[in-house]
Amino acid sequence: GTGTISAGQVVSATDFLVLTTANVPGLALSNAGTVLTLSDMTDAVVDSVGYGNSGAAPKPFFATSTGRTPDGTDTGDDAADFNWTATPTMGAANTQPAANLGSSVVINEVDPNGGAPAFIELYNPTGSTVDLENWMIAVDDDYFIPAGQSIASGGFWVLDEADFPQFFDLDASGDQVYLYDAAGVRVDQVGWNTAPGSSWNRLPDGAGPNDGWNDATSQLVAQTPTPNATNVLPVAPDWVINEILADPDPVNGDANGDGVVSSTQDEFVEIVNNSGAAMDISGWTLSDGNSVRHTFPADTIIPDECSVVVFGGGTPTGSFGNSVVQTASTGALGLNNDGDTVTLNDGSSNVVSYTYGPEGGDNQSLTRDPDITGPDPLIKHSTATGSGGALFSPGTQIDGSAFLGCLAACGGPSTPIHDIQGSGLVSPIVGQQVFAEALVNADYQDVSSIRGFFMEEPDGEQDADPATSEGIFIYDNNFGVDVAVGDTVRVAGTVAEYQEQTQLTSITSVTVCPSSPATASPVDVTLPFSETVYPERFEGMTVTMPQTMTVSENYNLGRGGILTLSNGRLQQPTNVVPPGAPANDLQAANNLNQITLDDGNLAQNPDPIIYPPPELTALNTVRSGDEVTNILGVMTQGTPGWSSAGILYRVYPYEMPTFTFANPRPAAPDPVRAGVSLRVSSFNVLNYFLTLAENGPICGPDH
Repeated sequence: GTGTISAGQVVSATDFLVLTTANVPGLALSNAGTVLTLSDMTDAVVDSVGYGNSGAAPKPFFATSTGRTPDGTDTGDDAADFNWTATPTMGAANTQPAANLGSSVVINEVDPNGGAPAFIELYNPTGSTVDLENWMIAVDDDYFIPAGQSIASGGFWVLDEADFPQFFDLDASGDQVYLYDAAGVRVDQVGWNTAPGSSWNRLPDGAGPNDGWNDATSQLVAQTPTPNATNVLPVAPDWVINEILADPDPVNGDANGDGVVSSTQDEFVEIVNNSGAAMDISGWTLSDGNSVRHTFPADTIIPDECSVVVFGGGTPTGSFGNSVVQTASTGALGLNNDGDTVTLNDGSSNVVSYTYGPEGGDNQSLTRDPDITGPDPLIKHSTATGSGGALFSPGTQIDGSAFLGCLAACGGPSTPIHDIQGSGLVSPIVGQQVFAEALVNADYQDVSSIRGFFMEEPDGEQDADPATSEGIFIYDNNFGVDVAVGDTVRVAGTVAEYQEQTQLTSITSVTVCPSSPATASPVDVTLPFSETVYPERFEGMTVTMPQTMTVSENYNLGRGGILTLSNGRLQQPTNVVPPGAPANDLQAANNLNQITLDDGNLAQNPDPIIYPPPELTALNTVRSGDEVTNILGVMTQGTPGWSSAGILYRVYPYEMPTFTFANPRPAAPDPVRAGVSLRVSSFNVLNYFLTLAENGPICGPDH
């Protein structure tokens, strides 16, 4: 209640004023807990504290109190600022010790349910044995642990219901448990405000906050009781009935998203495949307690860790987390609001079933909390962790996010490659985990020096920005899923930059999707480029070079199987223009007028060397000035296999280009022209450097 302090009440500095029903008419304190708020004459809040089921301060019980310690402590953390005492000090200084939460033994498991004997389990997360003599466990009464009791490091100690004091009453629907050491220091507390249906557990043992007083602050997990044993979530079965909606809300019950609220069509059952592999459930059936309501049609394949949702009818509209969505083949699911049994059958035996009661008739679904691993019974969706009060979540987890396996399923939400690449030299989302789904345009999984493949967005799904590449390299590093050129593939991985090339690495899933007529048209690339990084926009894409290209360098053909091509012969600058600015300008122009033709193999000293076709031999060579046409391949970036070669833009051709020997070696030297003379001279370079033995800012042994 609310009360006003009577006139004439004065509290001196550093003194105390005790408020009772005598000087605050209407004052009422709840044994279970409440929030006490002190406001001044302008209704401005001066102080506030919540205890028990309304806050983190410990609740007192018969003839005890809770108070700030030391007096006036106000850090804003009621759990730490307040502590319990068996000797109230009304009108005097508080004498109880301060709390020290999380410093020692913790309350590890609480089973408050009436169906089986209740218990409270303690766990010792410290590195040594703790003597529990005279430690106190408090609920609405206190229990002092007798002499001779201790708990080893990593061990457990259990207070059974048979030893509970008379008024030590654990309320399954909501309560708090406090743990005090022998000196009265509160070391742990937990609380809950919904019935667990089993027991409340820290997972793993000892984990979680030490100042909890309800579900949200304690972060306990409901699971099968494990007194005196490690808390481990039970392994979910291969198939899990995860959510059931038997009673759609008459106003907000449009679960199938078709714009019409229907008490029958919006009913649904959500089942999750937890088997570890994609499963074909064609021909399986879904029944209620009366009859078969749905037979799964041909080609019903549920990815691992993804769900199938069966609605009663209507036209399901929406993404539903990329889950498989169907409507009942009989036209209705027929789920009873006051209780029913839902069964999945594989044609020969029941795979999984779940029975609910009248709790199903509350205008919302029943769901596992957490999804998949949550214990029986299913709870009302609006109360589930992360629901935000939502009434249902067909095809998704409680919080609306997709199941992991559904994300990996073809057609699910993905990040377009042009968004991964961005318009700069480095991806704007380096380090992020993404799903990408596109066409395989080049496959090098079997090339040990590359170990991956390229993907490209198909025509019609590319953006309008010419500066963003539509292709990307997938470094799957022998992930184990074989792909082929033309496949539509969905990949999950982490965005990275390697040798200045954007790629997906740390691959977690590769899924080959159903065949598609989609294609990615080659992009014409011509020389010279407008800037040295211009090819960045083609990284990972299929390109064609329509010009007749000229071999301008074959120096690394033997070591790396690569050739440098240009649009016409490139001249050594100082051979045709003066040194200095003219030569520098020509060299810059040369740099923009070349591309590397790679053999698609980063191994050094390849054998055979494939250029010119069929392979390089003493009688089949390639010379500067030779011409290359019909180049079609994927644009890539990086070193050709050794770092000193530098980062290059390179084309891995899909097919062998056409080589034309336009600069054959003469059969014999040209004849000496008449009247021409040759003068040979020499130059003594032995004394060119005269300071080799001297140090300093000159040319010498140290420079």
